[in-house]
Amino acid sequence: GNSHNSNAMLATRNLQQAGHWVSQDILMAGEIIIDDEPETEQILTLTWAEYVTWKTEPKEIDGNVVENAVSLIIRHQVIYNLSDGNLQRMKYDSGMIREDEEPVYSLANTRSVSQFINNIVVIHSLNLYQLEISSTVGGFRSVTEVKVYDINKRTIQSGGV
Repeated sequence: GNSHNSNAMLATRNLQQAGHWVSQDILMAGEIIIDDEPETEQILTLTWAEYVTWKTEPKEIDGNVVENAVSLIIRHQVIYNLSDGNLQRMKYDSGMIREDEEPVYSLANTRSVSQFINNIVVIHSLNLYQLEISSTVGGFRSVTEVKVYDINKRTIQSGGV
């Protein structure tokens, strides 16, 4: 019984760890690309912009020079890979750029998020992302656990007062 309980707790903890990181990044993301090709290790690519500050620049409009506000941002990209039961999170940043510039990403950090992960399935419908994760801890009295996370993305309403 102790071996079974220990394996069940380890599988559950790994599911919670994976669910925490992926859910947090999905909530941050402005763009989410789900890779459902079975032959690739890549599962998700998530990108978002962090608005840092703004500056004014001169801009010519109809022969007149006016002050133009330009947002300065940092673009973030996170890629999740699943290989041999190890869920890996690679985070890339662009450094501070103008909002209208194409980002050039460099690797900021890599983290092993979770182990013993068999499969991750991400399903998207409107503003809901459903994340189904399964984990198997082998050995004596192996255990498989499955957890489903429902992640509701907030929507930004345009218009107003």
